[in-house]
Amino acid sequence: MLKTKYYLLLFIYLLIHFALQSQNQQQKIPLKDVLSEITKSDGIIFNYKSGLLNDITVFPLPDNQDLSAKIKNLEGQTKLVFNRVSDAIITISKPIKVCGYIIDSYSELPLEGATISGESSYAVTDENGYFEIESKSSEELLLIRFIGFKTIKRSVELFSLERCQTLPMVEQEELMNTVLLKSYLVKGIDKKQDWTTSIDFDQFTLLPGLIESDVLQTIQALPSVLSADETVSNINIRGGSNDQNLILWDDIKMYQTGHFFGLISSFNPHMTQTASVINNGTDVTYTDGISGTIHMQTEKTLNSEFEGIFGVNFLNAELFTDIPVSEKSSLQLSARKSLDDLVRTPTYNVYFDRVTQETEAQNNTTEVSNSDQEFDFNDVSLRWLYKPTEKDFLRLNFILIDNNLSFNETGIVDDIARTRNSNVTQNSIAFGLNYKRHWNEKFSTIFNVFNTDYKLQAVNADVLANQLFLQENVVSETNMRLENLYQKNLWQFNLGYNFIETEIINLNDIDLPRFVRRDEEVLRTHAVFAQAWYTNENNDFSIRGGIRS
Repeated sequence: MLKTKYYLLLFIYLLIHFALQSQNQQQKIPLKDVLSEITKSDGIIFNYKSGLLNDITVFPLPDNQDLSAKIKNLEGQTKLVFNRVSDAIITISKPIKVCGYIIDSYSELPLEGATISGESSYAVTDENGYFEIESKSSEELLLIRFIGFKTIKRSVELFSLERCQTLPMVEQEELMNTVLLKSYLVKGIDKKQDWTTSIDFDQFTLLPGLIESDVLQTIQALPSVLSADETVSNINIRGGSNDQNLILWDDIKMYQTGHFFGLISSFNPHMTQTASVINNGTDVTYTDGISGTIHMQTEKTLNSEFEGIFGVNFLNAELFTDIPVSEKSSLQLSARKSLDDLVRTPTYNVYFDRVTQETEAQNNTTEVSNSDQEFDFNDVSLRWLYKPTEKDFLRLNFILIDNNLSFNETGIVDDIARTRNSNVTQNSIAFGLNYKRHWNEKFSTIFNVFNTDYKLQAVNADVLANQLFLQENVVSETNMRLENLYQKNLWQFNLGYNFIETEIINLNDIDLPRFVRRDEEVLRTHAVFAQAWYTNENNDFSIRGGIRS
């Protein structure tokens, strides 16, 4: 019974299928007849190769279609190409199928992913560089593209229809214009012709991690400059130790460079205008900079307008002012003071813990307790410019830096509470005078003199032993330099004399048992130096050589 129903359904399906096929065959008419009807109705002449349309039949076209719809309908049914060459003439042709292989002309390897595009068709090469594409006419232009290679424009008529051709592609070479880097790392840091790294804080944009233009923090981002303990007082240049660096502030040698014992710079960022870092090829006018030289400078031009800045952060309050005294004179004054006397901020606590870690101020013995821990810092700097004539220029500088850490130690001795004060003070005071005279356009003289005093004093109280230990380190230096500059054509000559007197005092004083030792040494240095510097006319080559004795 089931088999009978199955055969019956199959018979009915085949009957309907053959009936539809017969009906479809009856509905199709020759393409030539359809084209004749279009010629009568639309006035269009069709040109085609003899025998092209033989045995090609199509379904009749709907009566309500316009000419473009009729042509599109016929293209879909016949897969032929209808090309309108004029308003009254349409050519009919078979689509042209072309193929080929795209390879690299240098390596002769296939290029996978190259694109071949025509007016109405598109192809992409496979892993073997092979492609196939159909074109409407032999005059059609194919574009072959691949990233990094020159585009190939090739007409279809140039392809061989009997076999697939191999097309080599040539790499595209681009000639770039000269790229001029106007900044080094960030805006405001530049590399000069003599390989000195210059920082201009007028143009400066802050480096990541900095909240102000701290010069000694900024230079740690430069190559060959490093601080192992991330402080400004222990900077290493080219692998040298920090005492092998020459640090100058307006030509004044500085032995103290930081507050909080090196966590922040002791030079007011509003006062310091430019900084130069020399890590090789040091000028002969400088001495002591075996590893490198850091030269910080204030503004060199007279200010005609009053400027004042007052600011407060979580560490200190600061003041800066630039006062035009007269048309020939200008005065800059800056000061900073820590906020520890007024309020102890979380930031201040972090800095305090950082400088006192692993010390008695933080972790004393179990028998001794600490109290009244205080840390205070301040600095004052002054710069005065005076220009009496167009040929004379005078600069006077003064700077005062002070750090003070103190705390009380309390212990029980013979059932009596005994308290002693331990403290560390670090301070510097310096002044300098710089005078420059332009005798004429080629010859000038510079006279510079400064005195700098640095003192480190520590008092360590041993409550249990009832002992006080005083240590002092004092450095006092006086420096006088005279140099003459002469410029002729492409040459610049420098000849000068330098006198330096350095005094060093070390003191160790113990009250119980009584012991005092004081060492004092004085070093006087006389130096002469000469230097020649040549720069070519194009300013792209220079050489400098000098001797200091």
